[in-house]
Amino acid sequence: WIEVGQPDADRLTWCSRRTERTSLLAYGSLRVWEGKVIPAVKNLKNVNIAAVPQEVLETLAQDMPRVIKWDVMISEGTIFVTDDRGQHEVQLQWLLGERG
Repeated sequence: WIEVGQPDADRLTWCSRRTERTSLLAYGSLRVWEGKVIPAVKNLKNVNIAAVPQEVLETLAQDMPRVIKWDVMISEGTIFVTDDRGQHEVQLQWLLGERG
């Protein structure tokens, strides 16, 4: 199961009970969210949470066309996004769980 954004602890718990592994790509201003949600879900063994750096999102969003074609590859915990402008490397910051 893959979630994106800043879901609450109840949502992550719900997801973790229904899947073998739950991964969250969190973005935005995470300081308050992280302080509230991470402690509530830290005992869920199948939940992995990574933060996506804001700078990377801004680069991808810059001059975004109406129709988007991305190729996405994940290797060793790093996401590679290829679009018409080239390849963008996304180094994730792991907040909970294992790199995967």
